Amino acid sequence: MWHRTNNLNKQAKSAPATDGDHIPQRTIESASNSAGRLREEFAQAGLSHIFSDHAIATLADHQSGYTREVCSEAIRSAKRNRSDLVSAADIEAADKKLRGPSLRGQRALANTVGAGIFGAGAGEFITVMTTTHPNHLGIGLAGGGMAVGLTCVACALARGR
Repeated sequence: MWHRTNNLNKQAKSAPATDGDHIPQRTIESASNSAGRLREEFAQAGLSHIFSDHAIATLADHQSGYTREVCSEAIRSAKRNRSDLVSAADIEAADKKLRGPSLRGQRALANTVGAGIFGAGAGEFITVMTTTHPNHLGIGLAGGGMAVGLTCVACALARGR
């Protein structure tokens, strides 16, 4: 696995970032040394017996990938701000954006809220329709609630594909 990790890092040295920007050579070299540093840190903490060499190399690989993603996003942020240099604020914003709520969570929330609104509208619709003199305003509000809820659910399901 260590050989595979080194090959991935060698490939990354010439790979451009997502906007055509190149990640600095120094960043990639320090990321490629992270497996060795992780081994040392785990040994000092007494955790080296818990993690296999393959696990440490995989963790280092994921760590270097995340570093490249943060660098690319920070470069884009600096360009949006028309900055000549990438600042610490750009790095913080990139980290926050990459760790932010996922679209899956947002879709699940929209689906749940939409289903709740639809259920409330359907319940109200049934209540209004079972009265002896149904109110037209009640029918309209209940139908509107059902339509809004159904739209939220449909949009959440459509984006999930």
